[in-house]
Amino acid sequence: MKTSLDATTRRTMLAAGSAIAGAGALAACGGPPGGTTPGAAQPSSGPVTIQYLGRGSAGEEEIYRDLIRQFGERNPKITVDINWAGTGGSALIAEKLTALLAANTPPDTFWVHCYSTLDWVAQKALVDLTPYTKEKGFDLAGYYKGPLDDFRWEGQLLSLPRETSSLVMFFNKGQFGEAGVREPTADSTWNDWLEASRKLTREGGGGKIFGTFAAASGFNVFQMIWQNGGEIMNEKRTQSLFDSPQAIETVQFLTDLRVKHQVAPQPADYQGQTLPQFFLAGRMSSYTTGQNLALDLQKNNPFAWDAVAVPRNRQKAYAQASSGHGITRPSKQPAAGWELVKWLAGEDASKLYAARGLVIPALIKVTESDVFSGAGMPTNYGKTWRDALKEARSFGITRRWNDVLATLDKELAPALEGAKPVPDAMRSLKQQVDQILAMP
Repeated sequence: MKTSLDATTRRTMLAAGSAIAGAGALAACGGPPGGTTPGAAQPSSGPVTIQYLGRGSAGEEEIYRDLIRQFGERNPKITVDINWAGTGGSALIAEKLTALLAANTPPDTFWVHCYSTLDWVAQKALVDLTPYTKEKGFDLAGYYKGPLDDFRWEGQLLSLPRETSSLVMFFNKGQFGEAGVREPTADSTWNDWLEASRKLTREGGGGKIFGTFAAASGFNVFQMIWQNGGEIMNEKRTQSLFDSPQAIETVQFLTDLRVKHQVAPQPADYQGQTLPQFFLAGRMSSYTTGQNLALDLQKNNPFAWDAVAVPRNRQKAYAQASSGHGITRPSKQPAAGWELVKWLAGEDASKLYAARGLVIPALIKVTESDVFSGAGMPTNYGKTWRDALKEARSFGITRRWNDVLATLDKELAPALEGAKPVPDAMRSLKQQVDQILAMP
């Protein structure tokens, strides 16, 4: 039996497929869409207007509008209309792009997350960028391999990555010092993390201060399963392994942080606030999350802070995922779209992403430089990320990956609240995810 989530997603992607086919036919009337000829499309000789579909926080939108303004100054014949979808991620972009395709008003370029790569492959929604990357002066080897691999499929490169993303543990230096607790290091273990969190958890003037946050996103859960010596899928990616002892033990540890030890907040504890706001308000001493938190820390400067690699258990393990930018196949201006995609993944843009604390750039020369120095970041901040990324793994994304993540959230929620035994939740999760993986 298919769940309502599966059915909804299937209807969405079928609608996208029909819309893409129709839009592709319209594009063909005016010439072949990008990626359907052996070489890259040639640029128009006159002025053109293209549309970019993006998403993200208000801070991220500000960065993109600045970058696209700069792009227009350097490329006066290309006008870029910005369609900002909102603050969501890959699921939001999928919903928005599907609607635009159905209306035969697709953008020329858009923000692409690796979680959706195979879904867009199935719908033939993206131009192969390989011919464009062969132009004189462009060096594809200048990007980290992991992010490039996230967007490769059967010899095609479907997006150009802007970032390589992982998780690190941010912490409040003042609270560690006040409690006399040793600051975490790259060699800290789960047990170290638990013991420190016990000592840091206490009542404060504004309410209880929690020692940490037990992040139960798919990204963190999967990464921690690796740290515990397990895997999340079989080699063929046809079955999940969420009922393994290593996976169950991992989620039990996270649940115990919240329920048994009460050193990590439940959603009711930060109701009305986002987790970054809760951390910035001094209500958590440590918080495992991505690079985007640095944007808030830079802007608000609430306290002295630092970041280290996430704690290990049986082994060190770090996950990575990527986002980038691609060109839609229905676009009538793929050459102009390539110029924008190239700019948004280039050196100037990458330096701005890093300096504003938005992402860790996929462009090696920027991330391996001292770009974080003097940008409001701790002294070893860049090294923390570089060391983790050297060992980071990609998930091996399947189709409907967003459905997998949504199912994990739904199935684990009762266990994380102490309302359902973790082994039962993990067996149910496996059953639901295996149904998704078996869908054609």
